[in-house]
Amino acid sequence: MKRLIFTLAAFGILAAVPAARATSLPANTPPNAAFAPNTITTLNPGTTLQSGTLTVTSATFSGTVRYAIYRETGGGIDFLYQVVNAGPDDINRITSSSYSGFTVDASAMSGTNANTATGTSVFDTAATEKAATTGSRTGPNPGNDATVGFDLAQVNQGEASVVLVIRTNAQAFGAGLLGLSDGSTTTIAGFAPTPEPASMVLLGGCFAGLGGFRAWRRRTPAKS
Repeated sequence: MKRLIFTLAAFGILAAVPAARATSLPANTPPNAAFAPNTITTLNPGTTLQSGTLTVTSATFSGTVRYAIYRETGGGIDFLYQVVNAGPDDINRITSSSYSGFTVDASAMSGTNANTATGTSVFDTAATEKAATTGSRTGPNPGNDATVGFDLAQVNQGEASVVLVIRTNAQAFGAGLLGLSDGSTTTIAGFAPTPEPASMVLLGGCFAGLGGFRAWRRRTPAKS
């Protein structure tokens, strides 16, 4: 009887936690393999949750990362980043983490298109934009990646990268990390997907309920 109750409770937990709502994404490449980022011109209809500018300072280069966090209606959260280099060294790579546990896809779009798609003016459209030549994923499974990286076509002083778009099936976001490199890497605070707070509270409550049930069973005298 006890096993039956715990089995039913476990199924109840799984049923109570909402399923991840994945965006419609192109097929993912194998983990740790280079890929060519898709070039896109727009995003699915949605809402910009946050946008702004992050400051980058290292021993050899400085600049900003322009960003927008965008939720697709009925889909997931997209993370958009653009590197703007103030020099003196060029910037040739950016990485973003962690996406472990989420479905992801990597794309690129122009600053003008990104501003239009997100309804902002955060992305630089005046500087020469340099392409994302290849991307990389590190993680245990295709599309379920801890780190997503983009190799850039040498963003020189006064230039910007295209806007890098990381689409996910996440429904919430929090703190993450960005790495920028000119051969050596500097790391700054960025953003990353997180589990839905409501789901985590519900899951914790279910487990607490199970613990309470077990304690009650231990206190209840066995029937003779």
